[in-house]
Amino acid sequence: MTYQQPSFHAAIDLGNGRCGDPVLAAGGGKVVIAGIPRRALGAKVVRIDHGKGWQTEYGHLGTISVHVGQLVAGGEVLGTVGNTGRSSGCHLHFAVRKRVRGVWHWVDPWPLLPQNNAAPVEPVVDAPAATTPVR
Repeated sequence: MTYQQPSFHAAIDLGNGRCGDPVLAAGGGKVVIAGIPRRALGAKVVRIDHGKGWQTEYGHLGTISVHVGQLVAGGEVLGTVGNTGRSSGCHLHFAVRKRVRGVWHWVDPWPLLPQNNAAPVEPVVDAPAATTPVR
């Protein structure tokens, strides 16, 4: 599988300019990336597989507190807000991926956030309309 850059910014950038604030897992699962993936252009990244075809990704981290293969609980500290990689200031790049018929898609995380009565690991719909395939 290779990476294809989405045609839209398939994430939410959350930040108040405070590097070092803790980054918490949106839900429980297994850490599948913890480090600097080649496609991240120098950004420190953690990705969690929540099962049932859902993953969340946390980018531009300053520090990483977990390792690949580790099981984490929702709310557990993954690392700290940072400014690594292609970044213009301290913030968290929060992204969601959904596997549909064996193909990973980036999903707009906004409708899945708790203020919208949903959570990234328990979506309202099975296959969100706003997705970009990862090939």
